[in-house]
Amino acid sequence: MVDFSAVGNKSGKTTEEEIQDQIAGDTCMLHFAFEGKAEPFHSENFREGVTFEWVKNKIADKLEARYEDLSLYLGEKRIPEPFCLIDMGVQTNTLLIVKLAEGAVLGNEALRAQVLQDIADEEAAEKND
Repeated sequence: MVDFSAVGNKSGKTTEEEIQDQIAGDTCMLHFAFEGKAEPFHSENFREGVTFEWVKNKIADKLEARYEDLSLYLGEKRIPEPFCLIDMGVQTNTLLIVKLAEGAVLGNEALRAQVLQDIADEEAAEKND
């Protein structure tokens, strides 16, 4: 009989998560505050190798906001999404500033209403064309 106990993933993580754990470096605690506020509204551990696209997506989910309505800043510098934490030299316990686009909507119900209105507006525009 063949022993398959050494085969497969027993950690419960996806293959992508397992690879990330091996190559993404240490964890880095990031704190997030809204522009003009000193008190963070959220803190989370991220792997040093993850991109800011991933980080920004997690914050958009947390705020129940649209991804494109958020910008992340390290001090006065806007963080480009293709970069990762190591690219920007971000250290653990860094405070990142979250700036909201004008007209950004936060919260699930309000966001749902905005998206439905956007769809209705697009459909109306297509009918007029």
